[in-house]
Amino acid sequence: MDVESAKKLLSSKREDKRSSCCREIPLKIGHNFDLDIIIPCYNVEPYIRECIDSVINQKTSFSFRVIAINDGSSDNTLGVLKEYEKIDNYILLDQTNHGVSYARNRAITLLDSEYVMFIDSDDMLFPDAIENMLTLAKKEDADYVQGKIIQIMPDGTERGQFGVCHDGKITTRREIAGIPGGKLFRSALFESLIFPEYTFEDSIFKEIVFDLAKNKYSFTGPVYKYRVNNTGISTTARKRPQSIDGLWINLMLGEERQSKFGLEPTDDYYEYKISTFELMHRRLRSIGLKYDRAGFIIYSDYIKRTFKDMTLKDKKFRWIEKSLKNGKYLMFLLGLVKRKLIGNRA
Repeated sequence: MDVESAKKLLSSKREDKRSSCCREIPLKIGHNFDLDIIIPCYNVEPYIRECIDSVINQKTSFSFRVIAINDGSSDNTLGVLKEYEKIDNYILLDQTNHGVSYARNRAITLLDSEYVMFIDSDDMLFPDAIENMLTLAKKEDADYVQGKIIQIMPDGTERGQFGVCHDGKITTRREIAGIPGGKLFRSALFESLIFPEYTFEDSIFKEIVFDLAKNKYSFTGPVYKYRVNNTGISTTARKRPQSIDGLWINLMLGEERQSKFGLEPTDDYYEYKISTFELMHRRLRSIGLKYDRAGFIIYSDYIKRTFKDMTLKDKKFRWIEKSLKNGKYLMFLLGLVKRKLIGNRA
């Protein structure tokens, strides 16, 4: 199978939307508030009160607004959101269902703050999250701040932190969590950046935002409660055509970070692009071996063309690099088996 045949096969299952992450006309963002909090909502009637209450009851001296977007919910989510309209600095948008990216992007056009935060509508903030995150952001003139994320399991129990979190500067992509929650962004980062309308749209954080944000900080204080959802897209996309979006968005972001944002590949970014193929493989393999093999052929071609003169410094993912750069799908599969056997023996 050649590259074009591989693309044709995957497109027959899930067409590439060619959705961009770049806004054609940059926004002009005001600074009348310290923070805007964007909450896209879709069929979350059982959770949305707890989410909104955790925001409006923040213990903080900073000024903030809430921008809630009802994305065509078929339950009473909109009715609950309307109950908060009497609150100052609360904006409610209502739209037919277009998806989370469209909802966030619509809210971004209303930004009037120095910083912005994204919250999923079934999640919550800790009571002092805004105060702690904005205090650090302003002290360090940070473009990006993240705190500790606590997972809330389906049975209501808590399970430690999500992602890597420590006190101090962030220097590598491995240190940031791949979800929007628990993060604070300088609003100026979104003057030209938008969420692409793919599944796994949160990939922009490691692909683009990490490099646009020049001053990045993390701390171990808990700021965000992330509700683990077994019916969420990250779980349910497996064995469904949406899994292919993981490949399409990876290729698009790799292209646009350089062509639209002028971001050159770094050693850290190259490692990310190599290591992330293992996740793409698991998603593609869930819908069939031939689709996984097609994805490998396409991604191998991309890696060889884009990073031909680069070599991983860390040996951890070198077996994936060698497989991709040599176009050896069987070598990649054998590497997975070998690593699993070594892990079981250990």
